[in-house]
Amino acid sequence: MKKAELQTWLMDRGIQWEEKWLRARLMQEVDRYRDKKPMVEIVAEEKGHKVLFLPVHHPELNPIELVWATVKNYCGAVFSNSTSFKEQRQHLEASFKKDITPEYCTKVYEHVQKIEEKYWNTDLIIDDEIEIEDDEFSQF
Repeated sequence: MKKAELQTWLMDRGIQWEEKWLRARLMQEVDRYRDKKPMVEIVAEEKGHKVLFLPVHHPELNPIELVWATVKNYCGAVFSNSTSFKEQRQHLEASFKKDITPEYCTKVYEHVQKIEEKYWNTDLIIDDEIEIEDDEFSQF
């Protein structure tokens, strides 16, 4: 954004700023007040929905990762150095049609739910252990 746009953004929201501020300082102020929600979340909420995000660095909780693994495995098995981009795309599409069935998707979701349940149970056990330790040390 240009400096004038930043100033206008702040003014429109009733946020005070100083004329001497450089663009970098104006950006800091905008960043401080802007809604940091992703656009998809904002649009979903406007339509009455709630977006749930997966935990970072936990692909095992993301069903699409298992789907892609299956498709890539198939494509890797039929790939050769002479495979063209067009042929590889055809292999991708064939794998989706052949391997990614409703039954497969059901199994994927059940698998992910089992992993999620395992995490929840582990979390509860850890919480119980922490409470026991807190109770033991609260006497001191």
